[in-house]
Amino acid sequence: MKYYYKGATISGVGKLGHTPDGYLHLEGQKPITIELELSVKSRARINSIIKDYGGDLSVSDVWYYTDRTDVVRAIESAAKGYSFIKVKKFAELSCSGTSPNTVKNN
Repeated sequence: MKYYYKGATISGVGKLGHTPDGYLHLEGQKPITIELELSVKSRARINSIIKDYGGDLSVSDVWYYTDRTDVVRAIESAAKGYSFIKVKKFAELSCSGTSPNTVKNN
């Protein structure tokens, strides 16, 4: 498994003005784009990013992670019709032995 982070070069959305927070590469598959959203972007900005992902054939999925319900709603609303865009709400994590299992579906 390879991980690519912000600033890594890959064809697609980053060239159009938006750079994802990271990429997850699984052997034999197209990369998965990882987005961490900590606040709500404007509706126009979210729609622009989602539309760009709709035309990006270099990735298989786009995974958004957030801890905010308003961000979940905004992204889900903009991503209607794009089944490859997934939004996950995570619980607040602590540094004292929190397992990755605290990530939960909204």
